[in-house]
Amino acid sequence: MKKVNNLILGAGISGLAAAQCLYEKNQEFVIVEQNDYIGGLCASYNIDGFIFDYFVHFSFTANELVRGYFDVVPYNSHVPNPYNYYHGLWIKHPAQNNLFPLDEREKAEILKGIKNRNKYSDVWSDNYENWLRYQFGDYFAEHFSLAYTRKYWAEDAKNMETSWIGNRIYQPSLDEIRYGMENSDTPVTFYAKEMRYPISGGFNNFLKPIIHSESICLGEKVAKIDIINKIVYTNNEVYEYNNLFSSIPLPELLNICDSVNSDESLRQAIMDLHWTGGYIVSLGFKGINPREDLWDYVYDDDIFVSRYYSPSSMSCQSVPDGCYSLQAEIYTKDGTDSYDEDDLLNSVINQLDRMGVVRKSELVVKDIRFVKYCNIVFDHKIYQNRNLIINYLSSNSVIPIGRFGEWEYYWSDQSFISGYLAAKNLLNCD
Repeated sequence: MKKVNNLILGAGISGLAAAQCLYEKNQEFVIVEQNDYIGGLCASYNIDGFIFDYFVHFSFTANELVRGYFDVVPYNSHVPNPYNYYHGLWIKHPAQNNLFPLDEREKAEILKGIKNRNKYSDVWSDNYENWLRYQFGDYFAEHFSLAYTRKYWAEDAKNMETSWIGNRIYQPSLDEIRYGMENSDTPVTFYAKEMRYPISGGFNNFLKPIIHSESICLGEKVAKIDIINKIVYTNNEVYEYNNLFSSIPLPELLNICDSVNSDESLRQAIMDLHWTGGYIVSLGFKGINPREDLWDYVYDDDIFVSRYYSPSSMSCQSVPDGCYSLQAEIYTKDGTDSYDEDDLLNSVINQLDRMGVVRKSELVVKDIRFVKYCNIVFDHKIYQNRNLIINYLSSNSVIPIGRFGEWEYYWSDQSFISGYLAAKNLLNCD
């Protein structure tokens, strides 16, 4: 048995940030990571000279703490330029105030829906579907937002609450909507004005300043946590700890924590959590990129992909000379691995080719991977369930960190801050 003062479960960005804070204060720590690579969802991988990421990542943080580490790494700066693919049309993002490419019939239907949206004025906060109908009217909600919700969140919008929205969805005025119907030259209204990406090495390169490899144990999957006696069992080692930081997804506690399993209310709360898993399709091509967009969204129900992006557009050093690359995301409910990977991979390639996004004849690299945990789904019971679980962990000296440990809609910088401040707060208490 190894005795360690601070044990960190997971070498994703929140675990690395917690370790960085401890390192700066000369505190002992060990990170155990089940994968054979560092970075979690912020990791990158190389296939025949093509650098890919685990799902799309940029840094657009204004937080000085995070930028103090990330900006040490040379990066490219991009102005956001996403588009939305809708029944063969390319509509500037966000679609709600950039509807110029639509025909006059659809524009009229959208305006009619907006005119009648006050019928949702008393129920808009009840669920995400009503919120969307109140913001954008029935027609836009049904043809755009609700369809995309099913693809990205793998859930019906009526089953989601609304407090997570914040500034993530742009809410234009009626004048902005009309202007965007009549003009193609509209201002950028994306929530970030600058997107940063490492010049080399993929998004994972931003994490290099906070990686302390000598204290990271890769390939160590947590098999059991004895919260009462402060012992963690992995497939390789047994650790006795004083402080435990956990970025392990909360649903996994059912499999590794006996004390959680024995409490029926806790068990039920965990079983009632919802999330998305996802397939990441990574493609490399020899030729010139047909589209130079950093990333785009896909609304059509009959296309598997909800969003795709181009690592080669983010940095030309992400691909060999004379090549381009693209990655596509397909999400599933509660991390179910519901597709045959070969069939899905080939279907996605064919669909992207028909969209004109890639040229199948130029394909030289193809890869598909499944990730069980991608996004937190904000169902109507999320806060009740999450609070019960987090309070239990905290009362037993387990410090939850990161998107999955705190079960929160964190971007990468927020996950960094989650881990770093958790360690800082512990040291200040001590």
